[in-house]
Amino acid sequence: MPKLQFSQLSFQLADGEPLFSGLSASLPHGITALVGDNGAGKSVLARCLMGLLPPDSGHIQCTPSVGYLSQQEAAHAERPSTASIGRYLGLEEKLKALQRISQGEYREADFTLVGDDWLLEEQLHQRLRQAGLPANWQHHCDCLSGGERVRLRLLALLEEAPSLLVLDEPTNHLDVTGRKWLAEALNAYQGDVLVISHDVGLLALATQVWKLDTLGLHLFEGSYQAFVDAETLKIAALERQYQHTLRLEKCIIEEARRSEEKAQRRARQGEAARQRGDQPKILLNSMRNSAQSSAQSRRTQTQAQLQRVKAERAVLDSQRIEHATQTLYFAEAQAKRQRLRVLEEVVLPYGNATPLSMQLFSGDRWHLCGANGSGKSTLLKCLMGWQRPKHGYIKGSAPLAYLDQHYSLLHPDESMLDNLRRLAPHLDQSAARTLLAGIGFRRDSVFRLTRDLSGGEKMKLAVVAISQQADVKMLLLDEPDNHLDLRSKQLLIHTLNQYPGGFVLVSHDEGFVDALSIEKTLRF
Repeated sequence: MPKLQFSQLSFQLADGEPLFSGLSASLPHGITALVGDNGAGKSVLARCLMGLLPPDSGHIQCTPSVGYLSQQEAAHAERPSTASIGRYLGLEEKLKALQRISQGEYREADFTLVGDDWLLEEQLHQRLRQAGLPANWQHHCDCLSGGERVRLRLLALLEEAPSLLVLDEPTNHLDVTGRKWLAEALNAYQGDVLVISHDVGLLALATQVWKLDTLGLHLFEGSYQAFVDAETLKIAALERQYQHTLRLEKCIIEEARRSEEKAQRRARQGEAARQRGDQPKILLNSMRNSAQSSAQSRRTQTQAQLQRVKAERAVLDSQRIEHATQTLYFAEAQAKRQRLRVLEEVVLPYGNATPLSMQLFSGDRWHLCGANGSGKSTLLKCLMGWQRPKHGYIKGSAPLAYLDQHYSLLHPDESMLDNLRRLAPHLDQSAARTLLAGIGFRRDSVFRLTRDLSGGEKMKLAVVAISQQADVKMLLLDEPDNHLDLRSKQLLIHTLNQYPGGFVLVSHDEGFVDALSIEKTLRF
């Protein structure tokens, strides 16, 4: 029996718009990748499958032995603020018992609690080191970075070893080492895995692919690269079919025009013969009636052909929308070079303790790279003036725009249009709607509440909003590629490469960074 199967699953958004309908599938064994554009409904589908969100219709069967990492957990791994790593993993009491025994305290309850796990502490420290976490079970979770909290949550799931893992964007906020650790852990995992991701490295582990789009859920048996190759051929064939329908429609209309002109010439010739009296009127009337009947039959046939071709083109056009090109516009940046910040012997309040001295100029393109918890996000907050260095000073007050990992500049209970106009008040409604249309939000979709958007849709909205803020001298971008689908990443790469202004970028996606015209790198 498959560990997960569902049939005729449907879900509607709060405004009544269907997100998906009639989805049916059985999860194959191994690692299955669930892919699709931002907003296709992947996270909603996962939450429905996990019983956290009721579908509008359909039936779901899932093994009770399942571990689930939600996209929200990946962004804000939940944990008691004062809990230790040991408590989070459910091992604290046993570890404390081992500690008491090692100190010479002999309690019967402690021996019973430890059982045969005498090497638990050493084994746990090894697993923590492998996961890139502090090798100290007493370390408090509230001292972990966002990426470290995601690693801890993933480690907890792997330790539970359920027969099915469902992971929604697990590599968000993970550094290169963390992504490598997760890939190795999933490769060695004995159960089945359903992973939602846009990370090409993680997708390469998949032995089958589910694609979710407006047309439904499609299963592809084979590797992710084979899926990409097949999709490329499919898109090319789709475009050829679409162009063929355009040519066919044009030919039908042209043929109908020629037939109509020919019929009109014959009618004029018949009328001339009638006036001359060359042939009996009864014969001419019969010929006229026959010609009119034939003409009407041709018109009916032509209309039927046109309707079939237009219907086929409409279907193809709806499929082409899935691959429509998007556009992201950044506001014009000042070309004049200007010194924006000066850092002298700065020691960050969290992360790397090495004193940092540097200067930021408008037009500079920086990449901040380093392990989770090394202080990259902290540096951006210090540049904004939101946190103070432990030592040293930062000079400069030129306005900077900051996009954090969790798009907190967005108000969840405002619509997309209202969020954009609040953050860029110089935009009128028409200009704001044009910008939103460029990233795929057209017509009434701009009135959707931000809290109802997917993570990728929120990030695209946040990128547009930050790019349009007036008088900003530099963009501070903290993992803007998180949550973005592959097409949106390419769009952001193209836009940043064309942007005349400067930016400071935090990203762990090596392919994303390599595609950008980065000028300076700061390693933590």
